[in-house]
Amino acid sequence: MKTLYVSDLDGTLLNSKGKVSEQTASILNKEIKQGAYFTVATARTPATVVPLLEGVEINLPIIVMNGSFIYDIKQKKYIYTSTIPYDSVRRIINIVEEQEKQIFAYALKEDFLTVYYKGFNSKDEEAFYNGRKNLTLKRFEKVESYPITPESQVGHMVMLDSYEVIKKITDQLEDVPGIKTLMYRDVNTESSYLLEIAAEGTNKAEAAKYVAGQYEIDEVIAFGDNLNDMEMIQVADCGCAVGNAEKSLKENANCVIDTNDNDGVARFIEMNRRALSA
Repeated sequence: MKTLYVSDLDGTLLNSKGKVSEQTASILNKEIKQGAYFTVATARTPATVVPLLEGVEINLPIIVMNGSFIYDIKQKKYIYTSTIPYDSVRRIINIVEEQEKQIFAYALKEDFLTVYYKGFNSKDEEAFYNGRKNLTLKRFEKVESYPITPESQVGHMVMLDSYEVIKKITDQLEDVPGIKTLMYRDVNTESSYLLEIAAEGTNKAEAAKYVAGQYEIDEVIAFGDNLNDMEMIQVADCGCAVGNAEKSLKENANCVIDTNDNDGVARFIEMNRRALSA
């Protein structure tokens, strides 16, 4: 029986320092070498995921931007996209700009990921940009107005602001068709919240199903720590929350494993595969 192991990154596979520990990399590489099917599903883009996974001999395409895209590391190309309807993108931008805010719009431009933005309203937004601006697999483009056309492949939009601002804009987006929204606390800051917008029906769970279908997988075991992992945890054959996960995710998981700082994901995979082969 083929098992696909799918792990979130931040707060799950990555430790509290934002790294894949040497122990996690060692265990994963051993299991992958012995035939384990392993990939990640994250809100990040390939530009940050690929460097983070340099020490892991990952053997499957990676799920990025919470399922909006799937990227094949070996072929260096996107193999799956789920894009937001053009009219909905325009309405989202209008709603955000009416509040004198800005949003990061992720679009494929000639099969390269381009992030359009207009500036910064907070230090957290600027830190979000600074941590990603010099990466090779993504470029940021500052614009006077968002150059979105009906041909644009906008797969993901992200806002970073206070809870009050994010909640207000999320409520205003309820009537915009063809999209899904998710707001949650940003684990990388003390007070900011993230608003993520994607095409309706887009999530880590659906992307994991796509990967599983490509490799004729029999069961999926998923790992997460935050609300954007909820659907993946719930639809997986076995959904695991790390010990440091949000309370609601733990309550909906099939099991709670060790924390990200104790290599919880890698140790679970090692024990699970050992049990299956016994």
